[in-house]
Amino acid sequence: MLDTYFLVKFLITFLLLIFTLYIIYYYLKKKAPAIKKNGKIHIEEINYIDRNRQIILVTVKDIELLILNDEKGATVIKEWKRSDQ
Repeated sequence: MLDTYFLVKFLITFLLLIFTLYIIYYYLKKKAPAIKKNGKIHIEEINYIDRNRQIILVTVKDIELLILNDEKGATVIKEWKRSDQ
């Protein structure tokens, strides 16, 4: 009898947890903007230099940008036309 009580208590708690996680997931999905799969901006590569600094290669239409991102902000290092090879 006591084992059944604990099993039912566990199942109810587990179902409440799953339901709560589903509500949070649904809320975040509704609030977060959708990412376009066919957009014009693509992050090609990110290389981490250290914990707070990275170099990012970004393609915007037919232009490639090399960006340095750190705690002070982002700086465009180089910009060039993309040549498909």
